[in-house]
Amino acid sequence: MPQNVPLIYMLLSNWDMKTESFIIKGQSLEFTSDEVALLIGMPNRGIIFDVGNARSTRKTSNNIRHDIERMDNTTPMDDLVKGFLLYLLSNIFYPMTNFRIPSSILKVVKNVESFNKYNWPESIRSFLVQEFNIVATKKAKGSALGYVNDFVMIVIVSIIIFFQLIFS
Repeated sequence: MPQNVPLIYMLLSNWDMKTESFIIKGQSLEFTSDEVALLIGMPNRGIIFDVGNARSTRKTSNNIRHDIERMDNTTPMDDLVKGFLLYLLSNIFYPMTNFRIPSSILKVVKNVESFNKYNWPESIRSFLVQEFNIVATKKAKGSALGYVNDFVMIVIVSIIIFFQLIFS
């Protein structure tokens, strides 16, 4: 998905690390797990999943995408579910700068039954807050901002809609 760099820059320029919120036109928009739950349609309860800085696997995001493209109606349902979960976690919720798949994600996929025990909204929010803080720190130092997590695009859309509702 191509990124709208000026829009991302504007949004992240308004990130306040202390309050974990966006300050836009003097209004504070707190970034909570409830907002993420609304965006992804998953319950805001359960154990926090920490993608961590664990060793990454040799598999890349592109490998996952290609594996899914090769699936067809003869692919066993268990493999379809695992492929979808792997794609969801590695390419949408937790894409990494090196396109590698953290081993923590593979542990979830190997035990599909464990997927529902995690609080994905809070886990994703925590991951994104770390990403936003890294960008805010780089911006404050005048460094290049670098890579921004792809899921931020969904957050941007929700924030724009929210502020249009408030200011219209």
